[in-house]
Amino acid sequence: MELKKLRCSNCDGALKQSDDGRYYCESCGTSYLLDKDPEDVFSEKFDQLTSQENLARAAQSIKTGSRKAAILAILVLTVFMIIVMIMVSALLRNESIQRAEAERSRAVVSSEMAERESDFYEEYDRVSQHIEEQAENT
Repeated sequence: MELKKLRCSNCDGALKQSDDGRYYCESCGTSYLLDKDPEDVFSEKFDQLTSQENLARAAQSIKTGSRKAAILAILVLTVFMIIVMIMVSALLRNESIQRAEAERSRAVVSSEMAERESDFYEEYDRVSQHIEEQAENT
């Protein structure tokens, strides 16, 4: 496509493009409509498609970035959940160990109390027997 400087054929003034696609002379006000070559039309369409492809690629890139961010967020949440599960498991295990230790302590105390009770009754029987023997001797 060849770039040409647009000038008014009446007064050689500069042409400006209006909103409707026409051109007008700034000096004399003559209006012009461009006759586009088929090659120029193809070039414009190609440029439009290329820009649409670029938009599509950009949208795909955003989608891919969003997917990557979502996957990363899922991985982070998964790791976080695993850490929480490990901590809860450790706390429950610690609590279970403490319960087992408390149960062993209770068993030891119960055993000691049973021994003391047995010793107490043996001593009671011995003292009772001694009192009975003294009562018989007197």
